[in-house]
Amino acid sequence: MSLAYMEFLEPTLIDVARECVGQQILHLKILPLFFSIGAHLAIDVPEQVNQAKAQFPQLEVEVLSPIGEDPRLTGLIQQIVMETLKH
Repeated sequence: MSLAYMEFLEPTLIDVARECVGQQILHLKILPLFFSIGAHLAIDVPEQVNQAKAQFPQLEVEVLSPIGEDPRLTGLIQQIVMETLKH
């Protein structure tokens, strides 16, 4: 497991892909830490995935649904909100 950042911070997806290929890890699953599909997931992530595949053709990359679509996250956020309102 490794974090990759979209912008402003490192490592980027290309950095992580390079490290994985160097370790003979050739299948990446990307779990976007976004609440929903927006511009980053519709445009930026696919562009970065395509760049990684172009640079490392042996790499398989699977982009999963954003974490915000997991109902457990919605429940956790509701719990946090309710606990915050009690204080």
